[in-house]
Amino acid sequence: PAVLLAQQLATANDKVDVSESNKIKISVAAGFTAPDGTEGREMELVVVGSRMVNAYYNTQYDANNYTPPVCYASAEDRHNMAPVKGCPIPQHENCAGCPQNKYKSGVGNAKACKNMRQLAVVPATNIKNGPMWLLSVPPNASGRWDKYFTDLAHTHQLTPMFVITEVKQPKTATYASPYFEMGKKLTEAQVIDAASRMEDAA
Repeated sequence: PAVLLAQQLATANDKVDVSESNKIKISVAAGFTAPDGTEGREMELVVVGSRMVNAYYNTQYDANNYTPPVCYASAEDRHNMAPVKGCPIPQHENCAGCPQNKYKSGVGNAKACKNMRQLAVVPATNIKNGPMWLLSVPPNASGRWDKYFTDLAHTHQLTPMFVITEVKQPKTATYASPYFEMGKKLTEAQVIDAASRMEDAA
């Protein structure tokens, strides 16, 4: 089963139409590029779902030759983070105790395992019927997202579903690394619209 999974993951990108992707791209040059072609350095979004994602690769990154992670975990909270069934080479029984998920296990002080966040978002201008997009938060910004999330909870007693999230990619940045700021609070009707998108987000 592990070999079969590795083979299927390796050809995963060939089984989908890239032009139909719902992923928001982030780049130093353009900032954000939405699936509908809209570009800009700032976006106003409503986050209707989020997941923690960890991925460990045992090979160097090669943009021209995609290699799937040998160990992968995905969950809505850190307590359930563990390698998914069928991982080619699970590194530990759970992410909390994994040596690859410790600081300094990678280059410099970094972790060998890439800690990311995946956000299901909708445009703030059309919460109820707008397209649902995926915003992948890279490892260099996952801590920033976590701080934004906890600040909303502790300071404002809110979650991202109750506010407009302003996502920014500064011109001065030298790599793709989004910033998050709290925008306006949603009205009660807008919150109901956002909640109606949760099932699709999951």
